[in-house]
Amino acid sequence: MSTFSILWTLPPNTLVQPLLFSFVRFCPDLTRPFTGVDLDLTVTGKIPWLFEPNFCNFQQYHLGFTVNYQYQAFNNVSLGKHIVRTTCPDPFSSDAGVAPPGHVCVTVTGHNRGSGIQHHIIPATCLTPAIPTAKNQLCVVIKGPRLGEILNIKKCQKSSRKITADDGTEMSFDDICLAFQVNLSLV
Repeated sequence: MSTFSILWTLPPNTLVQPLLFSFVRFCPDLTRPFTGVDLDLTVTGKIPWLFEPNFCNFQQYHLGFTVNYQYQAFNNVSLGKHIVRTTCPDPFSSDAGVAPPGHVCVTVTGHNRGSGIQHHIIPATCLTPAIPTAKNQLCVVIKGPRLGEILNIKKCQKSSRKITADDGTEMSFDDICLAFQVNLSLV
C-alpha cells in the first residue's frame, strides 16, 4: 500500500479572513466597502437589494427564493422546484462556509426522505424572489419607499399578481419577496 500527499502552495494574496465577509458587506469586486451605487447586475442578478447594508433584519427573517434551472447543486440535483431560504443571521455565511462575492448562503429541505436540511452557496444570478401563495404569509418589500419593510399578507391574488397587506397596501409580486419568521426555538 502506497501513501502519498499532495502539497498545496497558496500565495498570501489569495487568503481571506472569513469573518471579514460576515460583518462588513463588500461590493462584488472587494476593492472598496459597499456603497450601494454601481451595483454590477451581472453579479447580483435580480436581487441587488439583498446586498445593500441594513436591508432587512436577517436575525428574525429568512427570505425565500426560487432557483433557476441553470444552477446544479454539487450532487447534480436541481433545486428548480424548491424554495430556498437565506441563512440567519447572515445570508453570506453558513454551515457551508462563507459566500464569495455575488453569492448567497441558503438552506433547503432535502430531496430524499430523512435527508434533513441542506446548505448551499448559490450565485445571486441564479436566484429569483419567491412569490407568496396564500394569505397570512410574510413578505419583504424589495422596491420603492418601503424597501426592507416586512408585511403580513391579508389577501393574495395570483391571477392579478398582487397582494394586499394588513394595512391595506396593495403591492405587485414584482415589488415583494416571500419571507419567513425565524423559529427561535430551533436557534
